[in-house]
Amino acid sequence: MTLSSDLFSFKERNIEKFTVNQNLANRLSDTLNKVKGKVDQEFTQSGILDVQEYINFKVDRKNKKMPNLNLFSEDVEKRGLTVYFVIDSSYSMYYAKDNLRNITATIFKALEKCPFIDFKVIAYSGSNELGHHAKLQEINKLEDVGSIVADSYDRLTPTDLALSYVHDKIRKSEDKKLVILFTDGLPESCNYGYDDLQYEVKKQIVKMTNDKINFFTIFYQNYQYCGSKTSDITQKMRSIFKNRMYESSDFKTIEKILQKNLIGAIERLNQN
Repeated sequence: MTLSSDLFSFKERNIEKFTVNQNLANRLSDTLNKVKGKVDQEFTQSGILDVQEYINFKVDRKNKKMPNLNLFSEDVEKRGLTVYFVIDSSYSMYYAKDNLRNITATIFKALEKCPFIDFKVIAYSGSNELGHHAKLQEINKLEDVGSIVADSYDRLTPTDLALSYVHDKIRKSEDKKLVILFTDGLPESCNYGYDDLQYEVKKQIVKMTNDKINFFTIFYQNYQYCGSKTSDITQKMRSIFKNRMYESSDFKTIEKILQKNLIGAIERLNQN
């Protein structure tokens, strides 16, 4: 299966209400900033001394000139974090959309005080009339979170295409990189079967790994929509994502998973 830009389009979705959990946003923001401060301190203490800059510094002091204080190599320049939150917006997400909007809005609010994190959201879905095609929407600020909805016209989940698009976007970043996929089901297409699609999703994960992009999936066990099929879907999702997947039907747990992994990503900023 060949992936190209012809397989993507952008759409405006309906706007629905959302609520920010301000207490949680404050706690998350404070924690991320404390962790980043600790990481920066460790970074400074372990910085690589640039020998030539040190020589220049000594010469400048001897000649009573203003010294150049850039004593550490640019190879250890402080880094930030780019995060893409990739959200399944197909119709089956109807029962999850309100909680998902609220969690996403709370993260956006928390990160207003964390300039070292570039947080972006991609909502995706697909429909039969366009074949194997992903309808995407980029959500880059709090005010746009209301467009995270379950689209009644789009009942397919082209996860492979969404990951392909995000991989191409995020790999250009010079920051540390993290991609989080949130979905309640298997990749779907009216043109390809499960075997082809699970292969394409695995291929995208390998590409991200090769480009040093951290990746994990949150699988929302959607018992309200999928019913008795949930167990079978869970087994197939495990076979695709293996140890890169969290699974839960409880949004309090999902909230904690997101917090834990954002904090962990900041803790690892200075790791190669």
